[in-house]
Amino acid sequence: VSKLHNAINAYNKDKNSPYYIGILTVYQTSNKSTTWELVDGQQRITVLNLLVMACSHKWTDNSIWEKFIHKNDGQESLFQYFARKNDQDDLHKLEKCFEKASINNTNMKRFIDVFNRFVSRNSNSDNESFFPKNGQDFSRYVYEQTTALIAFLPDSYEINALNLYFEKMNAAGRQLEAHEIIKGKYFGKHSTTWNAISDGSKRFVEPKDKTVDDYDDSRLITLLENKDNNNYQQEPALEDSFPMQDSTHLVMSFPIFLLHVLSNCIGKGHLEIVGFWDTKHLLTTFKQAEIKWKKFGTKTFDDAFMEAMADYRKWMDINIIHIDDNHPTPPYQHVDSEITVESAYTKPVWQFQSMLYVSGGEPQKWVLDAYQICLERSPLDNDDFLVNLKRQDYQRHSLIDTKFLYDCIDRYWFWRLDYILWEKVFNEEKIGLLDNNKAQLDAVKDYTFKRNRSIEHLHPQTSDNPWEKSDLNSFGNLAMISTSFNSQQSNDSVGTKFGRMLDKIAKKDIESIKLLLMFNTAEGKDDKWTIEKSEEHRCNMMELLMNDYAAINH
Repeated sequence: VSKLHNAINAYNKDKNSPYYIGILTVYQTSNKSTTWELVDGQQRITVLNLLVMACSHKWTDNSIWEKFIHKNDGQESLFQYFARKNDQDDLHKLEKCFEKASINNTNMKRFIDVFNRFVSRNSNSDNESFFPKNGQDFSRYVYEQTTALIAFLPDSYEINALNLYFEKMNAAGRQLEAHEIIKGKYFGKHSTTWNAISDGSKRFVEPKDKTVDDYDDSRLITLLENKDNNNYQQEPALEDSFPMQDSTHLVMSFPIFLLHVLSNCIGKGHLEIVGFWDTKHLLTTFKQAEIKWKKFGTKTFDDAFMEAMADYRKWMDINIIHIDDNHPTPPYQHVDSEITVESAYTKPVWQFQSMLYVSGGEPQKWVLDAYQICLERSPLDNDDFLVNLKRQDYQRHSLIDTKFLYDCIDRYWFWRLDYILWEKVFNEEKIGLLDNNKAQLDAVKDYTFKRNRSIEHLHPQTSDNPWEKSDLNSFGNLAMISTSFNSQQSNDSVGTKFGRMLDKIAKKDIESIKLLLMFNTAEGKDDKWTIEKSEEHRCNMMELLMNDYAAINH
């Protein structure tokens, strides 16, 4: 009954929008097979089957539904309930006569009662009903607009694996992700392009067979009117449909990517939407954005959004790093023989973007800022692009009034300082403590930004030689490293920590360039890391930050 309500509500809301019924998970024994085993979605298809029979009997000119009820020129039912013979028999009876007297299934009887009650109320002028006034029109809406995501399981699955999959799906109570609902609700006719854009494991190339004006294979009408299911372009299996958790992906989650595109579409209008950057409000945000778009947009919302989505993804593939096995790497530049892009940008651009990625948090708004600059000033050469990235970053993080103490320091400044140090080594600038040590220089050049979160006190917080709290928590005595490396350190002596540092240098796996300079300031010796040396290091690091800040904001 609730699914019948959903169909009627969808029709009353917008007769031109898809009626989305969710994901149908199917299994096909081979590419040559014309039969699909329905692994998940039986209830939805059964209710849809009942609705189809009701429509075809109530409105006699509804011959369009014949394709949904029968196959092989009417000789065989399209849907076969192999394990539920009694239900199959009841459905056969309803194909001939949509009356409940001859059937046994109580739920089917209830559906017939509800459907007839809705229709009879609508035909009585003394009663109000939300059932459509024009039943024929409603029937055609269901036929033309019913939309689903078709997810194929691998044909290598055995029958036991299919049963296990179904049990896990139901036990876990998997709900549709917000972006899956948005895809079906707003962008059903762009499903093929949507899938290609959402796949962050490879460079986006627009599908050659894309037809913007026609709904694609996500609509059931396409399946019904396609006599040969072998020509159906299969979507990926369910676990691969939205590969945002793959080892290679974009610098933001797919829901955040959608919000980036949405902000590009509606401009400053996104600032008026409360909680815009909170992905928990994704459905509400899209609803409000569509309303805003209708007030000023010249194209339809779905067409405009998909165009912006494709443009943004293409730009990102050339200009923005991607993530490979949790590590930032340069963009896709050599992907296939058809499209090859040689980028003019050099390693400092990618390294600075890596710093932005690890320090940027979930929204990764720096990507949006960079996109706007490229739109306004394209093309940007290497120096211009890097300078603008730096300037935008300092606009988001002001050095003025920042406190560089353990209890209140923003971790961002550790990452930014490490980039400054890395860039100087890369450009072969003199920075004193590293100049004559090839092993250390090589380790710095190979430095990779990571999402380290643990702030380490080089002089331990508990020791036989305690420092005053102000000296202990000073920026000069702090470095940011991984939680796992920090757990090794505990309250070990400076000498023990320096020993681990030597091992990191040899492996070119240093976790903090700042920590390496602290090591060199103390000449690698336990007794030479003093309060005076810590203060000397603090002054040197602050000078680097302030000089860089002044140069960029000049």
